[in-house]
Amino acid sequence: MAEKNFHSRPSDRKFNPFSGANTLDLALESQRMETEIHDLAMALLPLLDAVEKLRRGLDCATEKDATQKAEALSLLGDLADHLKAKIGLQRITGMGEVVDSERYEIVDTLPADDQRRGTVLEIIQSGWVFRGRTIRPAKVVVSSNS
Repeated sequence: MAEKNFHSRPSDRKFNPFSGANTLDLALESQRMETEIHDLAMALLPLLDAVEKLRRGLDCATEKDATQKAEALSLLGDLADHLKAKIGLQRITGMGEVVDSERYEIVDTLPADDQRRGTVLEIIQSGWVFRGRTIRPAKVVVSSNS
């Protein structure tokens, strides 16, 4: 008869959802999965940045070139949108909002008589929220008038 090793650490055991896992095992597995999803969300950010840059570059392309790039970009954009929705990654959308330090990083200011001071006028780089937490603030230009 094989002896059981009662001295194994929780980290030495593999998680098996059918084994009657205890609360500690479930908590550790949940934390591991959360970390993996967070890492995946962070890994997606360069892809999302590249898609945005491509979208902006379409303005100066020839008509034929622009059509081909637009089709390819549309497919990439659809894929990126599907992936970010699947993992719970949300873009910070704040045009016209008053800036807050949790979600925005001010990179420049411009006078804008019709806007309250600190209102987002332009988003330079998208910010992202993962499961309610800001993982990267949006880089923005805000109004400087009072």
